[in-house]
Amino acid sequence: MKVGESLKVGISEFQGNPESVFETAEKKKSVVHVVDEDGIAGVLMSKEQYEFARDEIESLYEVIEELTL
Repeated sequence: MKVGESLKVGISEFQGNPESVFETAEKKKSVVHVVDEDGIAGVLMSKEQYEFARDEIESLYEVIEELTL
């Protein structure tokens, strides 16, 4: 799975127009870091990236379970 470069958006921009940030993450298939004055406040990703990550984690848990039995 190809992952695009991560993007950054200020927390004020995110709070002002969250739909736009979600659309950007989905359209660009990119992780979006929401940042505030302290650093990264949150991370958004496309639905495709989330599902891929979730499936990978589930697969890893299955492998761990097989190895520990």
